[in-house]
Amino acid sequence: MKPVNHWDYLAGLVSLNVTVAIMAAEAVSVMSMRLMGFAGVWSIPPTEAWQMVDEKGRAMTRAHGNAAEAMLRGKAPTDIASAAMVPFRSATRFNSRRLASRGLKKH
Repeated sequence: MKPVNHWDYLAGLVSLNVTVAIMAAEAVSVMSMRLMGFAGVWSIPPTEAWQMVDEKGRAMTRAHGNAAEAMLRGKAPTDIASAAMVPFRSATRFNSRRLASRGLKKH
Protein backbone atom coordinates (compact mmCIF):
# COMPACT_ATOMS: atom_id res chain seq x y z
CA MET A 1 0.00 0.00 0.00
CA LYS A 2 1.28 3.42 -0.96
CA PRO A 3 1.95 5.83 1.94
CA VAL A 4 -0.31 8.87 2.19
CA ASN A 5 1.27 12.16 1.20
CA HIS A 6 -0.54 14.71 3.34
CA TRP A 7 0.72 17.64 1.25
CA ASP A 8 -0.86 16.18 -1.88
CA TYR A 9 -4.11 15.69 0.00
CA LEU A 10 -4.00 19.28 1.29
CA ALA A 11 -3.25 20.62 -2.20
CA GLY A 12 -6.20 18.65 -3.59
CA LEU A 13 -8.46 20.00 -0.87
CA VAL A 14 -7.41 23.62 -1.53
CA SER A 15 -7.88 23.14 -5.27
CA LEU A 16 -11.34 21.66 -4.73
CA ASN A 17 -12.34 24.55 -2.47
CA VAL A 18 -11.16 27.14 -4.98
CA THR A 19 -13.09 25.39 -7.75
CA VAL A 20 -16.26 25.30 -5.65
CA ALA A 21 -15.87 28.99 -4.71
CA ILE A 22 -15.46 30.05 -8.35
CA MET A 23 -18.38 27.88 -9.39
CA ALA A 24 -20.56 29.38 -6.64
CA ALA A 25 -19.73 32.93 -7.74
CA GLU A 26 -20.55 32.06 -11.35
CA ALA A 27 -23.79 30.35 -10.28
CA VAL A 28 -24.90 33.49 -8.46
CA SER A 29 -24.21 35.60 -11.55
CA VAL A 30 -26.08 33.13 -13.77
CA MET A 31 -29.08 33.10 -11.42
CA SER A 32 -29.07 36.90 -11.31
CA MET A 33 -28.93 37.26 -15.09
CA ARG A 34 -31.67 34.66 -15.53
CA LEU A 35 -33.93 36.36 -13.00
CA MET A 36 -33.33 39.71 -14.67
CA GLY A 37 -34.09 38.03 -17.99
CA PHE A 38 -37.38 36.61 -16.74
CA ALA A 39 -38.21 40.12 -15.44
CA GLY A 40 -37.53 41.55 -18.91
CA VAL A 41 -34.37 43.48 -18.03
CA TRP A 42 -31.64 41.11 -19.32
CA SER A 43 -31.55 39.64 -22.80
CA ILE A 44 -32.12 35.88 -22.64
CA PRO A 45 -33.24 33.44 -25.34
CA PRO A 46 -36.84 32.23 -25.24
CA THR A 47 -35.60 28.70 -24.48
CA GLU A 48 -33.72 29.75 -21.32
CA ALA A 49 -36.26 28.26 -18.88
CA TRP A 50 -36.13 24.88 -20.62
CA GLN A 51 -32.34 24.93 -20.87
CA MET A 52 -32.12 25.82 -17.17
CA VAL A 53 -34.00 22.64 -16.25
CA ASP A 54 -32.47 20.40 -18.91
CA GLU A 55 -28.83 21.12 -18.06
CA LYS A 56 -29.23 19.91 -14.48
CA GLY A 57 -29.99 16.31 -15.45
CA ARG A 58 -27.15 16.15 -17.95
CA ALA A 59 -24.67 17.60 -15.45
CA MET A 60 -25.81 15.20 -12.70
CA THR A 61 -25.44 12.21 -15.01
CA ARG A 62 -21.92 13.22 -16.05
CA ALA A 63 -20.94 14.04 -12.46
CA HIS A 64 -22.08 10.63 -11.28
CA GLY A 65 -20.11 8.93 -14.05
CA ASN A 66 -16.98 10.96 -13.34
CA ALA A 67 -17.16 10.26 -9.60
CA ALA A 68 -17.80 6.55 -10.12
CA GLU A 69 -14.87 6.26 -12.50
CA ALA A 70 -12.52 8.10 -10.12
CA MET A 71 -13.70 5.91 -7.24
CA LEU A 72 -13.20 2.69 -9.19
CA ARG A 73 -9.68 3.84 -10.09
CA GLY A 74 -8.88 4.19 -6.38
CA LYS A 75 -8.50 7.96 -6.38
CA ALA A 76 -8.38 10.05 -3.21
CA PRO A 77 -11.65 11.51 -1.90
CA THR A 78 -10.66 15.00 -3.03
CA ASP A 79 -9.98 13.68 -6.53
CA ILE A 80 -13.37 11.97 -6.60
CA ALA A 81 -15.12 15.17 -5.53
CA SER A 82 -13.11 17.19 -8.07
CA ALA A 83 -14.07 14.79 -10.84
CA ALA A 84 -17.72 15.13 -9.88
CA MET A 85 -17.48 18.93 -9.98
CA VAL A 86 -16.19 19.10 -13.57
CA PRO A 87 -19.60 19.03 -15.33
CA PHE A 88 -21.08 21.60 -12.93
CA ARG A 89 -18.07 23.88 -13.28
CA SER A 90 -18.25 23.61 -17.08
CA ALA A 91 -21.96 24.47 -17.06
CA THR A 92 -21.60 27.48 -14.78
CA ARG A 93 -18.62 28.81 -16.77
CA PHE A 94 -20.47 28.37 -20.07
CA ASN A 95 -23.71 29.92 -18.80
CA SER A 96 -21.96 32.83 -17.12
CA ARG A 97 -20.08 33.75 -20.29
CA ARG A 98 -23.06 33.12 -22.56
CA LEU A 99 -25.51 35.21 -20.55
CA ALA A 100 -23.01 37.99 -19.81
CA SER A 101 -22.33 38.42 -23.52
CA ARG A 102 -26.05 39.04 -24.17
CA GLY A 103 -26.22 42.08 -21.90
CA LEU A 104 -29.15 44.27 -20.95
CA LYS A 105 -32.31 44.06 -23.02
CA LYS A 106 -32.58 46.87 -25.54
CA HIS A 107 -36.06 48.37 -25.54
